[in-house]
Amino acid sequence: MGIELVTGFTGKAHISSLDVAKFNAGALGPGEYVFAGVKDDKLKATMASSNKVHISSGNAMMQGRHFWVDAAGVDLTVQTGTQGQKRNDLVVARYAKNASTGVESVSLVVIKGTPTTGTPADPSYTRGDILNGNALTNDMPLWRIPLNGITVGTPVQLFQEFVSAKDAWNSVSQVDICDGVTACKQGKHVCVYVKIETTSGQNYTVVGSLPSGWQPRKYVLQRAYIVGGKPSTYEPYVEINGSGQVSISPMGVAGTMNCTVSYIAP
Repeated sequence: MGIELVTGFTGKAHISSLDVAKFNAGALGPGEYVFAGVKDDKLKATMASSNKVHISSGNAMMQGRHFWVDAAGVDLTVQTGTQGQKRNDLVVARYAKNASTGVESVSLVVIKGTPTTGTPADPSYTRGDILNGNALTNDMPLWRIPLNGITVGTPVQLFQEFVSAKDAWNSVSQVDICDGVTACKQGKHVCVYVKIETTSGQNYTVVGSLPSGWQPRKYVLQRAYIVGGKPSTYEPYVEINGSGQVSISPMGVAGTMNCTVSYIAP
């Protein structure tokens, strides 16, 4: 069959887990991560004792497959360390598919590392391409559990967190410099977007200033394009100086100036 309407009534059950997984991967990305925007414990690992690690509630995505741990959490056994030696164990989420029945499952597993008197390495784990249905097993590393002798250290997070679109948008600050000039800032990365009308004979013009902390280390200059006309000599440009002052220079051309200035703030 060359084409299928997945989210449509066909008169029979036809949507597979692979259909949903590919939709998830297309919308959210094909990687492996724990959701940060859900009100749970994000699969937090806590050593309940020297031989037991507790994985709290959380939601995660593994190559498009969504799985979750409920409020009760999951307790896993950690084998006792060896006196005078170090070891790294891994807590992984293990996807498995029965080759005969096609039944899929996920479980949390502790993979024991190799004891050593030197620097311990993480144990090997299985990687498989389950998104395209080509593997029966895949391990998603969640936590590293370091052991020094019989002493168990603090678990180390290995997974990436996926923030919601709302949280991602809220992390971006935005200000309007003037009509047609907007600036956005995420961390230290600043982008100034210019789409402003210019007039015939207009030259160097100060249009506004950026807030404190948004200014570049030194002035930046970006060539601009004007829809509607072309200067006879020099190209138009947008300038932002070290004080955050935003200026345009249309070189006397009337039209719509378009430009994006990107830089790292101090």
